[in-house]
Amino acid sequence: MFYNYYTLQDHLLNRFRNRMLDLFEESETRDFSSWPPTNIYDEEDGLIMETVLPGVKDKDIELNVHDNVITLSGERKLNYPENSQLHRRERPVSKFSRSFKLPYNIKTDKIKANLKDGVLTVELPKHPQEKTKKISIKAS
Repeated sequence: MFYNYYTLQDHLLNRFRNRMLDLFEESETRDFSSWPPTNIYDEEDGLIMETVLPGVKDKDIELNVHDNVITLSGERKLNYPENSQLHRRERPVSKFSRSFKLPYNIKTDKIKANLKDGVLTVELPKHPQEKTKKISIKAS
C-alpha cells in the first residue's frame, strides 16, 4: 500500500508536468486563424455577428461583404507611447482576417456595425426574397 501511494503520486506528477509542457508548446505555435473569436446567430430579421476584439480600435477594422461572404480584417497594434521603453510584451501584435459564408442573401445597404466595449456587433438584415412568408390555411 505504501509503495503504491508513491507510485501513483509520481505518475500523477509526471502527467501534470507533461501536460504543462504541452501547454507551453501550444502557446508558442498557436494558430491565430480562429482569432478573433466570432459568434454568428440567426434572428427573425437577419443575422447577428458578434466578434470579440479587445484593444482594437474601429479605425483598425475593415468589414466587407461580397457574394454572401463577410470578411473581417484588421490589425491588433501595440498601444504605448513611442518614447517609452517596453519591458514586457505578452499581448500579441498581429494582422487578422476571417471570412464567413453567410447562409442566405442579405441586404448589404442596410448592414449596421457597432464597436462597444471590445465587442464588434454587426447586424446583417435578410434580403426581402429570403424572408419567410407565412401562409394562412383555411379549413374547408
